Amino acid sequence: MHMVQQRNCPETKKRIIKEKVRYEGKHTDVWQILFALDDVAIRQKKEKEEEDKKLHMKSTYRKWSVVFSSLLLISSPLVGCQSKSEDYKQKMLRFSSSGITDNKSLPNGIYRVTKVSDGDTFWCKDDREQRMKIRLIGIDAPEPRNYFRKKEQAFGKEASKYATDLLLHKTIKLEFDVDSLDQYGRTLAYAYLIDGTFINEKIVKDGYAILMTIAPNVKYEQRFQEAQQYAREKGLGLWSKNITE
Repeated sequence: MHMVQQRNCPETKKRIIKEKVRYEGKHTDVWQILFALDDVAIRQKKEKEEEDKKLHMKSTYRKWSVVFSSLLLISSPLVGCQSKSEDYKQKMLRFSSSGITDNKSLPNGIYRVTKVSDGDTFWCKDDREQRMKIRLIGIDAPEPRNYFRKKEQAFGKEASKYATDLLLHKTIKLEFDVDSLDQYGRTLAYAYLIDGTFINEKIVKDGYAILMTIAPNVKYEQRFQEAQQYAREKGLGLWSKNITE
């Protein structure tokens, strides 16, 4: 059937005539010419199939190249974030006992207080000038002003001024407990001055904040209890008679 179709094709007829002329005088059989033409057609078909196969492989390669490139673009920032996160954790756990006078030369683990919000909250910067809002663990100072649902409380302005005098522009180190963030996204930490002064404890001991323990961050609960007892017995800060009466 294939042979008949080949023979009836106008193009094939032309080629048969050419072949007749070519083989004239040599008694070449037309059917032999047809068989030869059929072999040519088969060979051409195979060559086309091979070419199509190569094109398909190239197309598939391009598609997968695009997919892998996209995956690399997505994964690279994630890897970078993870690396930064690990570096951030390590940085927070290291501390140098030497005094620091230049913001730009702050070593890993050391922070400069840039703003004091109230008696138990402040902003600081690390050696890369990245800002972080700190909420001191285990203590609660009175509010100095109305802020959303929170109302100004007695001795709030005094507590805020005390924290400002104690911390603003000072160099500190930070220590962390089990939970590192509160519900407002603030970093929960224990803070220390360069001379080793435990800031959380000092604020309570001087009577400018009270004990507020929230599990699981209870590492220094006992020390804060003793500091509060001391301030209460001495009538310091918010424990003075003028405030408590």
